[in-house]
Amino acid sequence: MGDWRKKITISLRCWWILFLSVIFGLSLCTCTSKKVADTQKTGSIFVNSTPTGANILLDHDSTGQTTPATISNVAVGDHIVSVTKQGYFSSPNSRVITVIENQTSTAEFDLVQKAGSIFVNSTPTGADIFLDHAATSKTTPDTLFEVAVGDHIVSVTKEDYLPDSMVITVDENQMDTAEFVLLETSYGSLKVSSNVDGATICIDKKPKAEVTPHLFFNNVPVGTHIISIFKEGYSNQNPAKEVVNIATGDTVEVHFTLNPAEVGKVIGNITPDFDLQDDLLLPHRLYAYRGFVTIINFWAEDCPNCMKELPHLQDIYEEYLSDTLIIFGINYGGSFGQEGLDVIRRIRDELQLKFTLLKGAGTDVKSDYDVTSTPVTIILDREGKIHFYAVGFVSWWLPGKLREELDELFGK
Repeated sequence: MGDWRKKITISLRCWWILFLSVIFGLSLCTCTSKKVADTQKTGSIFVNSTPTGANILLDHDSTGQTTPATISNVAVGDHIVSVTKQGYFSSPNSRVITVIENQTSTAEFDLVQKAGSIFVNSTPTGADIFLDHAATSKTTPDTLFEVAVGDHIVSVTKEDYLPDSMVITVDENQMDTAEFVLLETSYGSLKVSSNVDGATICIDKKPKAEVTPHLFFNNVPVGTHIISIFKEGYSNQNPAKEVVNIATGDTVEVHFTLNPAEVGKVIGNITPDFDLQDDLLLPHRLYAYRGFVTIINFWAEDCPNCMKELPHLQDIYEEYLSDTLIIFGINYGGSFGQEGLDVIRRIRDELQLKFTLLKGAGTDVKSDYDVTSTPVTIILDREGKIHFYAVGFVSWWLPGKLREELDELFGK
């Protein structure tokens, strides 16, 4: 009998221990599950800046996104958000944003351009001043204000004198100086020929009335010149342009090769020619820029993605300026064709755009390029052929893709 009671007692104790173990295990699992659930609570942060196109950092790490953008799946709690953009500083430098579960918090930044100025003078005075190849409507001596920090090309031209240029590094809140001593023009001769006769001759990106073959006898100013040619229905075989030095009394000869090419929208085609005015009323003919890597971008103010892309194009222009990248931003007039020079000039000022903006409204350029959806961004190689063609804008893909394609063309 004693053994029987002893066995029952032991059995009951075992069952009790087992019961407590199960209860404790369930509690532990519940606590663990609750802790895991807590760590998985997330929200999002919408980050924007004025101007847009700034790189977004979360807790000091790059997100790979640019403003405006939403950072998703951010753990609940406090986070440090900051933005960076070349040539700008942000106000404030960073923000502490509290992320709430399943909600979107907002971080807004005002970007202030770091700027300085350049005093430009020449001997003799009265020379036209250009900044980064764009006319400023100023003549020497004069000061260019609110110039973005960094390297800029300052050029001057004056009739009967050789043009000159130099690279000036602008420092924040400082005035730099560009002094030029202009040399009087004298003349030499230039002979231009091609495998296909009748090609238009361009000197310094300006089309001439003369066609190949032609001898400019003793009427080309001495100094360095960029020579190229073009003909409808042809691309240019590399080298598509020649940089020549004309000396007094000398004759320089250059020869170009043209290849038949189809006009279209696919890689390897050439694009239609255009002759459009910029916002300073200066003409630009596309085919005169053969030999230069060129970006063509169709944009309008009432196209949201166009306005997102323009700041990225400005950043790319600054990065590849020393490689002589040409960018033509063609405003096609918007949905109603009513955007004019006033809109172009305002957008240039608001976004601090330095590349060439052209007025396409009132011309056939949009239909010539068969543009039905915007923005459209095209990269032309030095031969004038399409190297890259994109419709629309995706902030996390297109800017990087453009840089990748440009690096290939510039051999980087």
